[in-house]
Amino acid sequence: MNTGMKAGILALGLGLVAALAFGSEFAVEVGSYPTARLEVEAPSVVLLNYDMLMYSQFSAKIDVFPWLYAAGATTIYFYPYSQGVGFYPFYALFTVGAGIQLGPVTIGYEHQCDHAVVPYSFTAAPLFAQDAGYDKVFLRYAIKF
Repeated sequence: MNTGMKAGILALGLGLVAALAFGSEFAVEVGSYPTARLEVEAPSVVLLNYDMLMYSQFSAKIDVFPWLYAAGATTIYFYPYSQGVGFYPFYALFTVGAGIQLGPVTIGYEHQCDHAVVPYSFTAAPLFAQDAGYDKVFLRYAIKF
C-alpha cells in the first residue's frame, strides 16, 4: 500500500471519528416547483414544454471539530417524461463548503458548480449545454429563537 493510499484511509478514518464525536447531518430532499415552466424552442420546433420542474437533493454536513464544519450537496433537476413513466434529468448542481462557527458567527467558504447532464453533442437547446459556478466567502451572523 503506497503512502497516498495510507494517508487517504487515515483521513477518512479521522473524518468518520470526528463525525461521530462532534455530530453530522445527512439529508435527502425531493420536491417540485409546480409553478415553474420551461419552454425551449429551436427554430420552428418546441423541444420541451413542461409545467413541473422536479428535483432531488442529497446533502451532508460534518462537524470536524465543534467549531469547524465541512458540507456538500448534490441537486439534480428533472422533468417527468410526457409519455410513459420515467424522468428526464437535465441539470446538476454540486456544492462543497467549509467554515468556522463560533457561537452566532460563521466564517465560511462555498463553491458551487452547475453542469448539464445532457451530453453537449445531443442537445439543440443552449440552456442544457451550459456550465456555471461560483466561489463564495461569507460572514454570517445568526440568531436562534
